[in-house]
Amino acid sequence: MKKEGQLKRRAVPISLFIYLVLNLIFSTLSFGQASPNSTQKTLALIGLIPGEYVSQSKNTYALGYVEIRKGVIFRIRTLTPAQVPSVVQSSPIPVINLSRGKTWDVIYPGLIDLHNHTKQNMIPLWGDARGQFANRFEWRAWSAYDKAGSNNWNPWIGYGPSTCAAFRWSELQAMVLGTTYLQGDSSAGCVRDFAINQVEDRSSYISKKLGVQAPTDLIDPASMTFIWHTVRPRMIELVRKGTGRNVRNYQEALSLGMNYETALKSILWEHCPPLRQVIQDVNGTAELKILGNKNSLSKACGIKTKEDEARFPDQFIRYVYWFHKTIAGKKRYLADPRRAAVIGHLAEGRRHDPYNQMEFHLLSILGLDQPFVNLVHGVGVDPAGFAHMGKRGMGLVWSPFSNLLLYGETADILSAARAGVPIALGSDWLPTGSRSVLEELKVAREYVRKAGMSQVFNDEALYRMVTDNPARMINHYETDPNDGDFGIGTIRVGAMGSVIAVRQRVANPYTNLVMAGVEDIELVVVDGEPKYGDPAAIRQALPSAQMELLPDYRVGFGRAGLPPYPAGAGKESLLNHFTSIAKASKSIPLTSVNRCKMESKGLVYQETIGNKDKKPLYDFYRATGVNLDHYEDLYRLLGTNVMTQSRNATNQEGGNSRFALSYFPSLFSCNDPPYLYRITHMVRARGMDEMTQNAAARQSRRAQLGLGSVPKRMAEDYGLTYNPARDY
Repeated sequence: MKKEGQLKRRAVPISLFIYLVLNLIFSTLSFGQASPNSTQKTLALIGLIPGEYVSQSKNTYALGYVEIRKGVIFRIRTLTPAQVPSVVQSSPIPVINLSRGKTWDVIYPGLIDLHNHTKQNMIPLWGDARGQFANRFEWRAWSAYDKAGSNNWNPWIGYGPSTCAAFRWSELQAMVLGTTYLQGDSSAGCVRDFAINQVEDRSSYISKKLGVQAPTDLIDPASMTFIWHTVRPRMIELVRKGTGRNVRNYQEALSLGMNYETALKSILWEHCPPLRQVIQDVNGTAELKILGNKNSLSKACGIKTKEDEARFPDQFIRYVYWFHKTIAGKKRYLADPRRAAVIGHLAEGRRHDPYNQMEFHLLSILGLDQPFVNLVHGVGVDPAGFAHMGKRGMGLVWSPFSNLLLYGETADILSAARAGVPIALGSDWLPTGSRSVLEELKVAREYVRKAGMSQVFNDEALYRMVTDNPARMINHYETDPNDGDFGIGTIRVGAMGSVIAVRQRVANPYTNLVMAGVEDIELVVVDGEPKYGDPAAIRQALPSAQMELLPDYRVGFGRAGLPPYPAGAGKESLLNHFTSIAKASKSIPLTSVNRCKMESKGLVYQETIGNKDKKPLYDFYRATGVNLDHYEDLYRLLGTNVMTQSRNATNQEGGNSRFALSYFPSLFSCNDPPYLYRITHMVRARGMDEMTQNAAARQSRRAQLGLGSVPKRMAEDYGLTYNPARDY
């Protein structure tokens, strides 16, 4: 007879059973030695579980047991408090009892962040961003941004393992706030297996799907005037000729079967007659070799001089050889039944900036308005656009703090939600964004309360933005343990065993997560391995675990005793210089500062640099003594480089010492008062906030800074009306 409070045990899904058996065989054949900190990705957790994951009321908790084997959730059951001691004592695998006296910490799915720039998260929040910009191209072109941004992370970021250190720092920054899946550059193999998982990395999932694609931008404004002025009219023209119907716009042309590829081929055949014999499918592999090569394309089109090129449609050659292959690649990927998802910037800026509104139209013309294409920001998408996205199965990645900081407004999430568009949160990056989606949740909550949208976006809806929604949007949500794909975003048998434990503060499990702070993150488990959290909890699974205790923040980076920066030197000399800096960083005297009123958390040593695929990191360690598996060494290396080796710090190579950093930001917001003040005061449901102040000063600030030329030019490039007197 089933005991009270205990779920009926389910048979182990056959695909999960097969996976565990094969995993056991291959791990037995492995030539490597297990780390002393390793649990072989197998452990169990006892704690409170939100009711929805154990077939109970959504707004309650149940005491439960979550067993993870070989990185995958293997069993879930409820318990009574009286059963806990015997379960712990009789378990053949390590058990972490998240007991806290009369209650327990809450087990949640690891949080998912679908938007980040992981190479630049070690410079502070940009003080000059006050909601004054019209679109992303305006601030990118502003000289003050270049000085405050790229001049502070260049040139050191491109040399040796410094870039790897930056990627790893971003992972730690996200992990201490409960993120286990982070979108960001996964091309640097040195981050794999270090802390948390990268959204784009196929090995982050047990799945047959291709990797998630996450280009920075989906649209290139400079070359896509060709799409707007030449391809779009051709689509309309071809449909009119073929049907005799008075088609008025590209939407009608698309609805009648026209597409971008047909129009592009027509233009190519018209202007480059030799291509008629060789270009049948503009997205074909053989055809792309011709179209993607500027020389072969120019030869086929009879272009020998700039004067020859001037006779062709605007941006024709540049678009075809430079950007078309990117669009073709995206469409080929989306047509593959194994595809996961695409994530890319689109329509980032003000809602009514003429160019910003244009980008969604360009995306639709190109035929990239497809299922599992997720738009980051999407502020310029109007209600009709969101209705189209909803019908097409597209998603929106919302970054309210970044949007409000740069543009003073954010996406029309109410229209998106009403259209059925799933919404996930993205933290963006530290220079103009938040440290994590856990902090982004607080901004989102205040924003919807201030806008009167709390009934639509209650705490459960916000919770979904960092768990279910992003997992579904990237086609990795766990639904069926028998399908051979083990997804994320939930706590159920067959899901990846990446979970977090959060202290229980309030009765509602969704509110408890949304309102949690860094001090409430008691455990982070990635694929069955404890990585960070309460040291006592970690030692229940790893009794002899080696850990660094956080938060630990130090100041005092200076140039004294460091070798002079060799401006203008060759690559080899620069590499030698940064090796010397790395060695010196180990012994720079620093002063400890800690403003965080929280218990120390343990960061488990990962010990990855001895792995074969991490050999450059091991060689770097042998040469410098800097171990990029360790927080202390990462902190010292990055802090020394950012504070003493940037163009601004050295006042060389175009740098300006007036823009040099005054501090290296901590992993923890409580040790970063300027950031903490702005993120907590950006938007408030009641009272004065920065968003309101910035809105009042926006026009005068734009006039004072001489802004406006970039959005005006971009609007004119596309034949759009730009009114400088209007507050776009």
